[in-house]
Amino acid sequence: MTNYMETTAPGGVSKTVGMLAENLSSGGHEVTVLQPNPGRLPSSETIGKYKLIRVGSESANYLYGFDSKANSYLSLHINELSPDLVHVHGYHSLFSFGMMLSIIRSRPDLPIVFSPHFDVRNHTTLAGKYLWKAYNVAVGETLGRWSDCIVACSKFEARNILSSLSVPERKLATIGHGVGDIRPWKRKSRTEEVRLIYAGYLLKGKGVQHALNALAFIIQRKEAGANLTVIGEGPYEAHLRRLSVRLGVDRHVCWMRFLPVDELHAAVAAADIFLLPSQSEAYGIVVAESLALGTPVIVANTTALSEFLIEPGCYGVGHPPAAAELGGLILDVWQQNPRVGPLSSRIRTWREVASTYEELYSEVLRRTPAR
Repeated sequence: MTNYMETTAPGGVSKTVGMLAENLSSGGHEVTVLQPNPGRLPSSETIGKYKLIRVGSESANYLYGFDSKANSYLSLHINELSPDLVHVHGYHSLFSFGMMLSIIRSRPDLPIVFSPHFDVRNHTTLAGKYLWKAYNVAVGETLGRWSDCIVACSKFEARNILSSLSVPERKLATIGHGVGDIRPWKRKSRTEEVRLIYAGYLLKGKGVQHALNALAFIIQRKEAGANLTVIGEGPYEAHLRRLSVRLGVDRHVCWMRFLPVDELHAAVAAADIFLLPSQSEAYGIVVAESLALGTPVIVANTTALSEFLIEPGCYGVGHPPAAAELGGLILDVWQQNPRVGPLSSRIRTWREVASTYEELYSEVLRRTPAR
């Protein structure tokens, strides 16, 4: 596998790569993940049963991720690594373009599976907004041609891939992401305060500001006490902290850095409601994880998040939500104290997801002709 990000860092793409590598290697497969090295971490290490190789050049920071050292490493070592198949992850970087180009040049017979992990609505830079179509034509359609199979994680992403990359439908497979464990569901013991939680990167598009506005609405209504735990890091954190002070709810907000998985799951399981009023998500792993832990979730009724609304315990709100709309829904859900689940087959463990990938890889190997 190749990953344009740090595989051990938080985030949906890295979690997907790491969990697939972990479960596939535990299932008896030999798995190597090749990635850049933005954090100057060890160049090679073994995580569980899979090998992680970090190769990177600082010049990649100025070339939209195009990493000449990583490309050269793959070309020079591809016979030594001797893969049956390469699964390339990530679209918003030229790292994946360089990886595929190296494969095409050095081992043109090697099957390529591509997971873009992209969301057409999440562009905040000028380049992202105005050069998106040009990037799709120049880079995206090329990656689509070079790939033997392209994997989407949701119906929403599948539609985007078909429309943005001009990919034939026969090349496309849809496989959702997984969760660590699916626990028996039971109603939570309700407390005197509404315990809200958000976990993820602190970006404007994630909508934590809407959660703060809703918190202020609840406190002003005085129907119930409320507190919000925010777990994560990111460039929008300073703005969110200032907003909490301006709204007068700073004493009701607990700010925490990213937590180890076990501690994060414990915090989510202890909360009454998980909030993700995000403007756009290609999937929403934290939503699946929260539901699997038995915690009700409120999401923005948009993009791939709306696909979770079939699950008992998941509720939708318009985007952007007014404080009264989101705050009122929070109070309604808290007062109902609903039981989450039973969940649909859309939410599965990573072991089950890895098994589906095993089947996909086998099918790709059977049908891929020599280029």
